[in-house]
Parts: sequence; structure tokens; C-alpha cells
Amino acid sequence: MVKAYIFGMNASLADAPSRPPEVQLWVTLDRVYTILSRNITGKVTALGLTAPQYRVLRQLQQTGGEPLSASELADRLGVTPGNLTGILDRLEQEELLTRQRGAQDRRSLQVGITPAGEALMQRAVPQLHAHLRGLFAPLGLADVAQVQGLLERLESHLLNEQALSA
Repeated sequence: MVKAYIFGMNASLADAPSRPPEVQLWVTLDRVYTILSRNITGKVTALGLTAPQYRVLRQLQQTGGEPLSASELADRLGVTPGNLTGILDRLEQEELLTRQRGAQDRRSLQVGITPAGEALMQRAVPQLHAHLRGLFAPLGLADVAQVQGLLERLESHLLNEQALSA
């Protein structure tokens, strides 16, 4: 019998049907997220980055060379500026990004990708995309689109609920 580690205790997957469908969905999403996260983190680590570092460089790469303010970068990543500081420190030490004070507002910090960071991402992105294609290979393109649409709908609902309760 297959066992899953849920809520700090072993629970049989055979017991899953006795749970409400919403609970089962959450448990399944959590398990899948954990498996995907470990797998993708391993791939990104093999590229010489942590997952947060990859996400920062990917956001900077997608600007087409235009720097982002640190606060805009934090917003895009869904993290606080304080959480971003350590990641930026390490990437700057590796010469993969630059930080400069804003010309108009010295309190503003502008973050840009360096040529070395761009070169790394030119190699990393195709490798990660190929890896993701392999991970999602059991799903056809229509399945992927359907799951994407459902998750986006759920995300929108959750963000609206969060905004309403704030």
C-alpha cells in the first residue's frame, strides 16, 4: 500500500476518497508541487544557480536589457525587498547582475543583468525548458493548456479572496 506524508503523519492514499474533494485536491497539488520543486531545483542547481537566483535573472533577462527597480523586481517575484537583498548580493558577487542607485531618486535601486548573466541564461533557459518538457511529457498539449487555465482561474480567485480579506 502506498503511503504519503501528510500533516506530519503517515496517511494511506487508499484513505484519500474519504476526504472531501477539496482537501484531496490540495493534498495532491501540494505533493506535485513538492516533487516538481525538488526536481527543478536540482536541475537549476546543476546550472550553478539556486531557484530564486534563476528567477531573478530570468526576470531581468526578460526586460530586454532594461534595468528594473528592486521594488519592481520584488513585486514581479512575489517577495519582499528584504528577501531579495541576499539573492542580489550573491548574484552581484558572481558578476551576473549590477545594482545602481537611480539617477533621479537616489533611494531607488536599479538592477540589471550583466553580459555574463545574460550568457548564463542563454544556456540555462533552453536546458530548463527541455527538462520541463520531459517532466510534463505524460500530458498532451491540450492537457497542459487545460491544467494551466484551471490553475490560473484558481490563482485569480485566491488573489481576489486575499485582497478582499486584507
